[in-house]
Amino acid sequence: MEMIMDCFFENVFSEIDRADLLARYKRRNMVEYLSTVIQACSHVEGQPQEACRSAVASALNFHASTRGQNGQVCLMGKYHNVLYVAARLAFDWKLEHSETVCQLLDHMFLCERTFDRLMT
Repeated sequence: MEMIMDCFFENVFSEIDRADLLARYKRRNMVEYLSTVIQACSHVEGQPQEACRSAVASALNFHASTRGQNGQVCLMGKYHNVLYVAARLAFDWKLEHSETVCQLLDHMFLCERTFDRLMT
Protein backbone atom coordinates (compact mmCIF):
# COMPACT_ATOMS: atom_id res chain seq x y z
CA MET A 1 0.00 0.00 0.00
CA GLU A 2 2.76 2.45 0.88
CA MET A 3 4.45 1.95 -2.46
CA ILE A 4 1.18 2.57 -4.31
CA MET A 5 0.52 5.78 -2.39
CA ASP A 6 4.09 7.03 -2.70
CA CYS A 7 3.95 6.46 -6.47
CA PHE A 8 0.62 8.28 -6.62
CA PHE A 9 2.00 11.36 -4.87
CA GLU A 10 5.29 11.35 -6.79
CA ASN A 11 3.89 10.70 -10.26
CA VAL A 12 0.24 11.77 -10.33
CA PHE A 13 -0.40 14.26 -7.57
CA SER A 14 2.76 16.23 -8.26
CA GLU A 15 1.54 16.85 -11.84
CA ILE A 16 -1.81 18.47 -11.00
CA ASP A 17 -2.06 22.25 -10.97
CA ARG A 18 -1.18 24.03 -7.76
CA ALA A 19 -4.70 25.46 -7.38
CA ASP A 20 -6.51 22.20 -8.14
CA LEU A 21 -7.41 21.47 -4.52
CA LEU A 22 -8.59 24.96 -3.57
CA ALA A 23 -12.23 24.13 -4.26
CA ARG A 24 -13.85 21.91 -1.66
CA TYR A 25 -15.48 19.67 -4.28
CA LYS A 26 -12.06 18.91 -5.79
CA ARG A 27 -10.72 17.91 -2.38
CA ARG A 28 -13.80 15.68 -1.97
CA ASN A 29 -13.11 14.08 -5.34
CA MET A 30 -9.53 13.39 -4.27
CA VAL A 31 -10.78 11.88 -0.99
CA GLU A 32 -13.22 9.66 -2.89
CA TYR A 33 -10.48 8.51 -5.25
CA LEU A 34 -8.04 7.72 -2.45
CA SER A 35 -10.80 6.04 -0.43
CA THR A 36 -11.39 3.73 -3.37
CA VAL A 37 -7.69 2.87 -3.42
CA ILE A 38 -7.71 2.31 0.36
CA GLN A 39 -10.81 0.13 0.08
CA ALA A 40 -9.26 -1.99 -2.67
CA CYS A 41 -5.98 -2.42 -0.80
CA SER A 42 -7.70 -3.17 2.49
CA HIS A 43 -9.89 -5.76 0.75
CA VAL A 44 -6.77 -7.53 -0.52
CA GLU A 45 -4.64 -7.08 2.61
CA GLY A 46 -7.48 -7.24 5.12
CA GLN A 47 -6.19 -4.27 7.12
CA PRO A 48 -8.17 -1.07 6.46
CA GLN A 49 -6.47 0.81 9.32
CA GLU A 50 -3.02 0.09 7.90
CA ALA A 51 -4.12 1.06 4.39
CA CYS A 52 -5.49 4.37 5.66
CA ARG A 53 -2.39 4.99 7.77
CA SER A 54 -0.22 4.43 4.69
CA ALA A 55 -2.26 6.90 2.64
CA VAL A 56 -2.08 9.57 5.35
CA ALA A 57 1.65 8.92 5.90
CA SER A 58 2.32 9.29 2.16
CA ALA A 59 0.47 12.61 2.12
CA LEU A 60 2.55 13.76 5.10
CA ASN A 61 5.75 12.69 3.35
CA PHE A 62 4.73 14.59 0.22
CA HIS A 63 4.02 17.72 2.25
CA ALA A 64 7.27 17.44 4.20
CA SER A 65 9.26 16.84 1.02
CA THR A 66 7.87 19.85 -0.84
CA ARG A 67 8.24 22.00 2.25
CA GLY A 68 11.84 20.86 2.67
CA GLN A 69 12.64 21.66 -0.96
CA ASN A 70 11.44 25.22 -0.32
CA GLY A 71 13.63 26.01 2.70
CA GLN A 72 11.10 24.69 5.26
CA VAL A 73 8.43 27.10 4.02
CA CYS A 74 5.11 25.60 2.95
CA LEU A 75 4.17 26.37 -0.65
CA MET A 76 0.46 26.26 0.27
CA GLY A 77 -1.96 25.45 -2.57
CA LYS A 78 -2.12 21.74 -3.36
CA TYR A 79 1.05 21.20 -1.36
CA HIS A 80 -0.78 22.17 1.82
CA ASN A 81 -4.32 21.14 0.88
CA VAL A 82 -3.09 17.56 0.67
CA LEU A 83 -3.14 17.70 4.48
CA TYR A 84 -6.89 18.37 4.45
CA VAL A 85 -7.40 15.45 2.10
CA ALA A 86 -5.41 13.30 4.53
CA ALA A 87 -7.43 14.63 7.48
CA ARG A 88 -10.67 13.68 5.76
CA LEU A 89 -9.34 10.21 5.01
CA ALA A 90 -8.32 9.79 8.65
CA PHE A 91 -11.77 10.93 9.76
CA ASP A 92 -13.74 8.84 7.26
CA TRP A 93 -11.74 5.69 7.96
CA LYS A 94 -11.64 6.35 11.73
CA LEU A 95 -7.85 6.10 11.80
CA GLU A 96 -6.76 4.91 15.23
CA HIS A 97 -3.00 5.29 14.75
CA SER A 98 -2.50 8.24 17.08
CA GLU A 99 1.10 8.93 16.05
CA THR A 100 0.07 9.48 12.43
CA VAL A 101 -2.89 11.67 13.44
CA CYS A 102 -0.60 13.75 15.69
CA GLN A 103 1.89 14.18 12.85
CA LEU A 104 -0.94 15.32 10.60
CA LEU A 105 -2.07 17.93 13.12
CA ASP A 106 1.53 19.03 13.66
CA HIS A 107 2.01 19.58 9.92
CA MET A 108 -1.19 21.64 9.75
CA PHE A 109 -0.34 23.77 12.75
CA LEU A 110 3.27 24.27 11.65
CA CYS A 111 2.10 26.00 8.46
CA GLU A 112 -1.03 27.80 9.65
CA ARG A 113 -0.45 28.35 13.38
CA THR A 114 -4.14 27.61 13.93
CA PHE A 115 -6.72 24.87 13.51
CA ASP A 116 -9.49 27.27 12.43
CA ARG A 117 -9.68 25.94 8.88
CA LEU A 118 -9.96 22.38 10.16
CA MET A 119 -13.04 23.30 12.17
CA THR A 120 -14.92 25.05 9.35
